[in-house]
Amino acid sequence: VMDQMKKHKGGVKNLVYSDERITHKKSVFALVTESNRYKEILDHLMDSVRFWPQVNNLMGKSLAYVMVWDMIFGKVLKSGGGKIKKKIEEFKLGMNTSLARLKIQRGVARNEDLLPRHLRRVSMFPRYVRVNLLKTTAQKIIDHLILEGYTYITSIPLPSSVVLSGDSSNDATSSSSVAAKDYMKIPLKHFCRDADVPDLLVFAPDTDLHAHPLVQSGDIILQDKASCLPAAVLMESVPSSFGSVIKVQGDIIDACSAPGNKTS
Repeated sequence: VMDQMKKHKGGVKNLVYSDERITHKKSVFALVTESNRYKEILDHLMDSVRFWPQVNNLMGKSLAYVMVWDMIFGKVLKSGGGKIKKKIEEFKLGMNTSLARLKIQRGVARNEDLLPRHLRRVSMFPRYVRVNLLKTTAQKIIDHLILEGYTYITSIPLPSSVVLSGDSSNDATSSSSVAAKDYMKIPLKHFCRDADVPDLLVFAPDTDLHAHPLVQSGDIILQDKASCLPAAVLMESVPSSFGSVIKVQGDIIDACSAPGNKTS
């Protein structure tokens, strides 16, 4: 498929789905698409371990790109590959080391952020950040981020001009009329407080905070909103059988077996 694309025989989707010989069409489509997206990064990794001089007679370039992408980034191929796969795996440690160095040099935490902006996947959800109330408060985190250069939004949906505020006590984002799509419009370096979970902050979809000092220290935790809702509902209030709302009293123990954020 990649060779046909180079010869301008068609686009990847048409070439994959019109070829009756291809049985696992979704997997092949993903392999070809992602190998092309990461080609510049793959070239860098291959050059760093002198890949081509050692495998040039063993495989074509298109096959090499696909298999190297899958080894480092994808894990789409479940089986097969034979001696070609074994040869490529000889370079795995060196390529992973080179990848780690490249991410440090460019100051990014995610593989996706190594790509030029026009090749990155568009995020479907905003970046949610939970404040760890065992260590700090939402207001302290808001103040810290403002000093760092972030703009705190006090009104969602966004007005024509965004207002910077250090006081979250009268935050307009607490309105239940806020829709998820409104959060998608938050610009980079801006954030607000979630309308449903008081200790949850919302950032632009492409915000990368993985290496942020507040994340490293545990003061804030990168966590999806869906994971925060159960605790927020249980700790805030519970509807009684008579229709009124009562405050929860006592302790709640999360005894689920799945990993993640039990201690905070």
